[in-house]
Amino acid sequence: PDCAMVKAYLRYAEDAAWGVIVSSSGSILATHSGDAFISPALDAVHVRSLKTGALTATLRPEAAAGPTTAVPAEVTALELAPDGDTLAVGDADGSVRLWSLFVAAERVRLTGHRGGVRSLRFSGDGALLASGGNDTSVVLWDVVGEAGVCKLRGHRAAVTDLLLLDGGQSLASVSKDGVLKLWDVPSQHCVQTATAPSGELYTIDAHEARGRLLTGGAGGELLLWSLEHKQLIEAKATNGAMVTEKGASASAGVPAWVAPHVTLLGSFETPSGAHVVRVRFDSKQAFAAVQFADKNLLVLGVQDAGQLKRQQKRKLAKKRKHAEADDDAAGDDDADAEVSPLAAFQALASLRGAHKLHSFAFLPASTRVPAERQLIKGEARAAGKRPASLRLLVAQRNNLVGVWDCELKPRGACALVSSVGSMGHRQEPRCVALSSDERSVLTVADGEAKVWSVSSQQCLRSFACGYGLCATFVLSGRFVVVGNKAGTLQLFSMATGELVHEVGAHSAAVYGLALEPGAQGVLSASADKRLATWLPEAREDGTACLREDRVHELPDDALCCAYSADGKFVAAGLLDASVKVLFTDTFKLFLTLYGHKLPVLSLSVSSDGALLVSGSADKAVKIWGLDFGDCHRSLYAHGESVTCVQFVRGTHYFFSCGKDKLIKYWDADSFEQIHTLRAHTAEVWSLVISRKGDFVVSVGRDRAVRLWRRSEEQVFIEEEREAELEAAFEGGLERQQQTAEAEEEEAAALGLEGGAAEGTHAGRRTLESVKGAERVLEALRVLDDEDERRAEHALALQRWEEASARTSDAKSLSKQPVLVPNLLLLGLSPGDYLLKALSGVRTAELDQALMLLPFDAVRRLLTRLLPLVDSAPPIELMARCVLFLLRVHYKQVLANHSLLQLLHPLESKLRTRVTRERDMLGFNMAALGFLKQSIETSGSGRAFFDEQLRERASRQASSTAELRRQTASRQRGSRKR
Repeated sequence: PDCAMVKAYLRYAEDAAWGVIVSSSGSILATHSGDAFISPALDAVHVRSLKTGALTATLRPEAAAGPTTAVPAEVTALELAPDGDTLAVGDADGSVRLWSLFVAAERVRLTGHRGGVRSLRFSGDGALLASGGNDTSVVLWDVVGEAGVCKLRGHRAAVTDLLLLDGGQSLASVSKDGVLKLWDVPSQHCVQTATAPSGELYTIDAHEARGRLLTGGAGGELLLWSLEHKQLIEAKATNGAMVTEKGASASAGVPAWVAPHVTLLGSFETPSGAHVVRVRFDSKQAFAAVQFADKNLLVLGVQDAGQLKRQQKRKLAKKRKHAEADDDAAGDDDADAEVSPLAAFQALASLRGAHKLHSFAFLPASTRVPAERQLIKGEARAAGKRPASLRLLVAQRNNLVGVWDCELKPRGACALVSSVGSMGHRQEPRCVALSSDERSVLTVADGEAKVWSVSSQQCLRSFACGYGLCATFVLSGRFVVVGNKAGTLQLFSMATGELVHEVGAHSAAVYGLALEPGAQGVLSASADKRLATWLPEAREDGTACLREDRVHELPDDALCCAYSADGKFVAAGLLDASVKVLFTDTFKLFLTLYGHKLPVLSLSVSSDGALLVSGSADKAVKIWGLDFGDCHRSLYAHGESVTCVQFVRGTHYFFSCGKDKLIKYWDADSFEQIHTLRAHTAEVWSLVISRKGDFVVSVGRDRAVRLWRRSEEQVFIEEEREAELEAAFEGGLERQQQTAEAEEEEAAALGLEGGAAEGTHAGRRTLESVKGAERVLEALRVLDDEDERRAEHALALQRWEEASARTSDAKSLSKQPVLVPNLLLLGLSPGDYLLKALSGVRTAELDQALMLLPFDAVRRLLTRLLPLVDSAPPIELMARCVLFLLRVHYKQVLANHSLLQLLHPLESKLRTRVTRERDMLGFNMAALGFLKQSIETSGSGRAFFDEQLRERASRQASSTAELRRQTASRQRGSRKR
């Protein structure tokens, strides 16, 4: 029989991404040492040196192996723990990841929000983490236990910022609904709701030592609140004793419930009418910085009682100087005038950037002030006076991060000390081109063009151009041609980076440039309805120029152009949704291709000249035959406009990209989609493929330049479709959970029983939690089968023993039943096998997996776990599972008499076991503390760590020097060529 040949496709995987210093979401942070800063970079987090701007670490989740439909989520929030090592990263998909900065490794992924995470905040000891999201909820996480504590619901709009108070016992949150809520964490209840006059709140921070809160809202509103602790519920007396609301006895006079309470004191005058984006105090709470949604940032100084008294005396002296001398005025001078609460915050420096501000961070005190501007007087710091200046790390919306020096005096000046921006575009790149040797890649944006090394991703050259829409290398890569929105063609030298020639080629925007195969000619397509060919000519002085060769008029605006591989034909995509195929030598019409409904944005011709593929704004890709102009297939390729298509040389495979953030790999012969490349977080504008097809470079609106390399892993289309089905299943789970939560909220609004409570379980149902529940159910099934098998063996053994007792003839007896070990148990006891199945579920997904179990499975699980509490390890896992199941299924457990018999000794057993584990942990911690003290006393440990730091610094210096040497060598080689 005939055997159909199966094509083998190879997978393309992302190899590198660069060009983004700080992405649009999230906020920048400074490390505790002050020598580096942390910035969100789309789906990754970058750690860069503050001195050189070099990338020292990239924190990015590892891509799953094999087929996947997961879209990398953009980083939307960052927060650094007090220990300086744990970094919390909030993503747009609602997950929170905990990273270790010292080892650049991910610790755990927590899922609890249904929307993007807007804000993160650690408690003072770093043990708790609070997150607020677009789903209007606040989730509290246990950092040590790597699990959710609770989810607080009550806001009606996205939670924009939050703050943990009283060591994590209280929480304050603000939202776009204009509400400030105070929560009592142990009881999981909202204790106060305050409304802002502006109707919107975006940020919050506290000065707990002074009992003050600062909130920022719409219209430049900056509010000051007093933070106090008030008694909410009195203790109740029973038989002479005071009993709290929670049932704990207390002595007379002790309140049952004390919680924080805020009172609005007033609002500040601000220099901007834009909404307040971010308010933060520095680590010593001596200053506060207020960032607005425009270019402004205000620095406030926190004044102590002595400073306020001196300020009040100066005001009274000034008033006495200008007022009439009378007895009443003299009496007022002697009396203490009332001081406004707003006077405790003095407006100091006002910073205004060149572009809109993104975020800011305080630099540590050790790196704030340069030596020449340390203090006004050398003894000022010792005397406790305010330093002369403050350094802020400020990120701007144009992909630039700078260090600003702010004078700490009223109306103090702010100066930009240094900036990090050379490794990225200020605007989104619109085009990408590859050099002839495929070692350099060119990207063009509004105002600048950059040449990058493909191997090292370093910027080799920058050009100041107009609004570039297209570009290409000419004259063996020694020059670059850029087509602008103004209709000009600019020619730049790679050796000097200077503009050597500019020509007004067209009267409208130049949308396409194509290099003629086997020649030096360049074809330009413009919105002035013309195609033109240009001949680059090198001059003796090392420069070059562009000479116009031929011009052809078209019936409508030309949006793209392409040559065939043999140079015989040239194709142009027009605004009227048609494709014109012309002879190259005469520009006579060969074919007109009709079929698209909207303008054609991109074209590509296969290397054998048999096929032409076109991408249009109608979201379709059409495959045409160049022999007769027939349409082989029309593919619904993207969810938005198709911006670029290009064939892989020597094949009929092609890539397409679109405004739906996706890059797709197609087979033009079988008309099948091979697989999808997901990494861009915004529209993908352009891509370019190497001659061998071993790598692809793409650029998009997210300012990222991404390099995709062909791997040795094969792609199976069936597996890709299965991955899409799994993604659809997980999306169904998400919709079910959203529907259930919406029904609970509606029931709560109507006052019905079963409505949504303010505090509920943290976590979100995902495909991983479903798989975890399936593993637990499978383990219970295996154990039930094992119990039945053991019971059957015991019964058979009993019958054999009875038969052997009745007869004395051993030959007439059958063989003694033997219990064969169950291979499914992996040589473990039933209890160990069950604990192994439970420990196989990720800690962050354990609660959701247990909630998916039916009550019959819960009953069997509790029946097997409760006897293990007093002896088997690990006690943390068993205690968490047992207590969580009892809390969720409390009513059903009470109605089950068999479970109640097992629950009676649970409290004593669990308390004894946990106490024993706690004592052992405390003993070990004390021993480690003693060892640390011994090492610090002897000094040997410090010498060891100093030696390790010196070795690490030397390795970094050598690697940096080697990189510079290689770059200089490549530049010298390019000049010689």
